[in-house]
Amino acid sequence: MDTLLLLSVAPEQADDLIDYLMELEGITGFTSWPASGHGHDGIATLAEQVSGRRKRVLFQITLSAVQVEPLLKGLAPRVGKDIAWWQQRLDAHGYLA
Repeated sequence: MDTLLLLSVAPEQADDLIDYLMELEGITGFTSWPASGHGHDGIATLAEQVSGRRKRVLFQITLSAVQVEPLLKGLAPRVGKDIAWWQQRLDAHGYLA
């Protein structure tokens, strides 16, 4: 079963995450974009507290469901902590050329 894995990381972690994902077998590509995180968890700086948001980078990865757990286990040692993630089942996906 294919899965869509989303990872939300701090901007300073993005390059390490790109390096990590590029080294993994079975990951044929991924998409990333800048985002803002909202909520009470993790807002640490005064500027983040005032604005009510913190800068994040979202990564969207399509992979087999059995690849998710090994990928997640490698995140902390390779990229760091403060990473939010969520997983969604994909019923279908493809590429239009």
